[in-house]
Amino acid sequence: MSGIAVSSSVHGPTDLVPTHRFTLSLNIENLLNTLSAEGFRDQPRADADIRWSKFLADNETAISTERRRLAELGYRGDLYTKMFRSARYYRGIIRDSTQTVQRRDYISTPDTLLTLMDTHVHKYCFGDEPLSPAEGWTAFCEEHQLAVTLAEQRLTGTDQLTAVDAQAKIKKAYKNRQFLHRRKLQQLAQRAAAMNAVPEDIE
Repeated sequence: MSGIAVSSSVHGPTDLVPTHRFTLSLNIENLLNTLSAEGFRDQPRADADIRWSKFLADNETAISTERRRLAELGYRGDLYTKMFRSARYYRGIIRDSTQTVQRRDYISTPDTLLTLMDTHVHKYCFGDEPLSPAEGWTAFCEEHQLAVTLAEQRLTGTDQLTAVDAQAKIKKAYKNRQFLHRRKLQQLAQRAAAMNAVPEDIE
């Protein structure tokens, strides 16, 4: 059964609860921590890809064991991608408590693209025949293909996001603009309703 974690020991009521978050084993966690501590997350992408290939080759047996373990728990994702992102983006270099943690700068979606999103959302996603978030995003990509491509190149050019992550970030930004516009309209409607509900002064 997909997504169901069942223990090989005595089963209880919670054994049939679907597993939505699959954690890596301690052995793999330690391997990824070591890789990250060796500077993997700070390497240029080309060098990181070479280092990653070597990591996979050096730890082939452990990774195969981990893939079988997760498959038995119902995991159907890409284990390589899961581990790569974990080591590259979500693990900091191991430091003692006296060292200052250096954080990467936040990479924002270009303002010019956000302006295009706001205009598109206002025009197509509300009114008599509004587009759904998914439909709106598809239409936006078709109408502003060049702008989306340039934004993706900017995000991946920082060497902090993969192409897949850059696409996901821009898509999320579009849906956030839709949410913000919807909330603004709701607030305006609530204010109008409140004003209309105020009784006139009795002379």
